[in-house]
Amino acid sequence: MFDRDSHPFLDALNVEQRAAATHSGETLLILAGAGTGKTTTLCARVAWLLAEGVPAERILLLTFTRRAAREMIERARTLGERVAPDAGRIVGGTFHSVAHRMFRVHATSLGLEAGFGVLDAGDAGDLLDLVRQEYGAAESPRRFPRAATILDIYSRTVNAPIPLSEVLAEFFPWCDEHHQALAEIFRAYGARKRTLFTSSLPTTGTSPPT
Repeated sequence: MFDRDSHPFLDALNVEQRAAATHSGETLLILAGAGTGKTTTLCARVAWLLAEGVPAERILLLTFTRRAAREMIERARTLGERVAPDAGRIVGGTFHSVAHRMFRVHATSLGLEAGFGVLDAGDAGDLLDLVRQEYGAAESPRRFPRAATILDIYSRTVNAPIPLSEVLAEFFPWCDEHHQALAEIFRAYGARKRTLFTSSLPTTGTSPPT
């Protein structure tokens, strides 16, 4: 039987960390600042779950940056393999990378082709700027939003989702006079993305804001 009071990886934790690592209830929210041992506690939590008989496939580790993800997963796997070597391999990564993997695996069920493409923020900004210039916005006599601002507006409309008119009114009131031009740019941007990937990788298009 697993002895939580004598196991080395629990002995290294303080009272609060041990309580978090051995929590046996349902959802648990922990608030902790920098340097408080979050990764150590999280890895101990994983090891405790594995030792309690939870299959590794039931555990998913997520964080924000690639560097943090690598450290977290390596440490969790190393400790987990010592505590429960037959439990399986722990899966994890950044929120974006794990979501992308899931989309790849279930692409057909989601109505996507297996080779769908994804634009990162830099590529999306460049493409929007290109469309913006083609529409003559850069030469507009009136103050027209830059590509980074347009991308921010677009992201808010498709991710919330919130109508373009509401996004402009609440977050970018100075851009409201360009509502129609922005709507046209967004429609062209969506079409350009689809065209860009048609010959190789179809994109994950979202209905353009209006």
